Amino acid sequence: MKTTRLFLAAALLALPALARAATIADLKDGGWSITGKTYTAQVNAQGGLVSLKLGDVEILGTDKNKNIGAPFPAEKPPANVNVRGPMIAARDGDIRVEYTFDDTGFNVEAEGNVWNCQLDQKKISAFVQQDGSVRTGATGGLGDLRRVLFGNTGLAIDTDMHCVAGRLFPSALARGGKKEALFKTRFELGISADATVLVEIKDFAAKDKDPKVAPSYKENEKPVYAVELRNLGAKDRDVAFEYTIGTHFVGGTASAPVNVPAIKVPAGQTAATSFEVTPPAPGLHWLNLELKVDDKTVKRERRAFVYAPEKYLPKLTRPDDFREFWQKHLAAVRAEDMKPVVKEIPEKSTDVAGFYNVTLTIRGETYELALTAPKKPGKYLAVFGGKLGEKATDADRVVTNLPHPKWPQQATYTRWVSESDNNLFDCYMVAVRITDYLRNRPDVDRIYLSGGSRQGAIQLVNAALDPTKIVATEPHVPTCVGISWPDYAYKGWGSVPKPPTMARYVDPVNFAPDMTVPFIVDLGAYDGLSPAPGGLAFYNYATKAPFKRFSIELGGHGYFTSSFKKTAKAELEKLLNTNTTVNQDDRVLKEH
Repeated sequence: MKTTRLFLAAALLALPALARAATIADLKDGGWSITGKTYTAQVNAQGGLVSLKLGDVEILGTDKNKNIGAPFPAEKPPANVNVRGPMIAARDGDIRVEYTFDDTGFNVEAEGNVWNCQLDQKKISAFVQQDGSVRTGATGGLGDLRRVLFGNTGLAIDTDMHCVAGRLFPSALARGGKKEALFKTRFELGISADATVLVEIKDFAAKDKDPKVAPSYKENEKPVYAVELRNLGAKDRDVAFEYTIGTHFVGGTASAPVNVPAIKVPAGQTAATSFEVTPPAPGLHWLNLELKVDDKTVKRERRAFVYAPEKYLPKLTRPDDFREFWQKHLAAVRAEDMKPVVKEIPEKSTDVAGFYNVTLTIRGETYELALTAPKKPGKYLAVFGGKLGEKATDADRVVTNLPHPKWPQQATYTRWVSESDNNLFDCYMVAVRITDYLRNRPDVDRIYLSGGSRQGAIQLVNAALDPTKIVATEPHVPTCVGISWPDYAYKGWGSVPKPPTMARYVDPVNFAPDMTVPFIVDLGAYDGLSPAPGGLAFYNYATKAPFKRFSIELGGHGYFTSSFKKTAKAELEKLLNTNTTVNQDDRVLKEH
């Protein structure tokens, strides 16, 4: 029988001050309907939030299998779901979720699994992030959300949330948090869109430049930036601007603020302006723009640009005995027997190539590699850092991978005891010795090095330490280049050595003067794991490299969409195919 529960004042003690109870009613097919002053909702019999309406607008998606406002339904239904006062609670062992409803919203408390809900992307008009920035349309991949708007109304969230393809979940999980951790938040429904001072930066970019790479300017050329604003609110806004120029993406220093004339943005319309920037010095810079309404900062945006890039030559920390240091340590590690053990894995081999496990002993540690090699006798290209399939199918080249799982742990840069007792030093030694193993294989006459992130930096140094038989290297977003600089802004895999000069023998940028191998490097302007200034300095100091290409992309720590890689690889392929001393298999360029 359908019953309606109206809650007494005594049941409201757990609710926010002045909040009144919502009405909870049983549904015939199980579950409950909730009616508040500004919203209606439904929770099904498995404890899942399956409907949430603002007036007549359903803000959850249509696929009810994804409308999970709780860890249920999971692999099995919860052991029990019940109503207690203003609360609907679902439990199954250590997994629980509790909703506490009132007239303007509801609180969620959950632990033991991931709480999430699926929003209707087509109905979202704007996201408001924790820093006040606004993104319009059904975009995803946004973090630290505090408001999601549906037209002129929406919901406010008191805990930072992420949204990916409409799925709303705690931001902490996107940063490596544990799903079992206690999660609490409140959703306030029916908030006014205008209350958020909705001036959106619709477009902010360097004029007449490729929008996918950091714009580059010659010396004495001044960057010009265009800004287009959209006012999503119901009132006209006078928007003022000021900008500073920063020296590092993470940390660093900023110039004094420079004012840009204000513009009026009519309600519901757009307005545009442009301004000229005076760069302080050669190098990579960050243009930090602030929008102000009534002297209050309402938005912040950041863009990267490069000024006089060829003149960016920060002082190296390379010691005078740098070459002697590495000659001594390379001689010592090469005096040790690697005791290679090669074992074929017959079930992964084919008629044209064998699949092998290779075990090497390097400085007392054992490393295991997977390797494929052609069965037909001959001399082949070896790709170190290549991709291996489930079976060996490559009939005309040797392919080996990185020594997982040991290398990633070693490359987290957590041990800084001395110049020759740290994670980077260990990784360089291992990389050189694996390359030595390839050099000494009778079926290898050329080697191509590849790697990304931590492995990218390692392969860059590997090529510089000994170029023998190496035809090219392609480090993607290499980390820690410049890690020995006093003002380095590295915030990635592990810690910066203290003092930073402890890293002067292993800092990749200090190997640049010895680089004689062709290379392609791409980095992201907004990458705290692999800050781009170090990569630019390496490029400029690598004057002995017969071929080099470098790009700073307008992105973070990942793969990019500009045409740089395609163009650079085509140029490198042409060089390698016309130079008989460094002939190259063109498939390498297509697969990395």
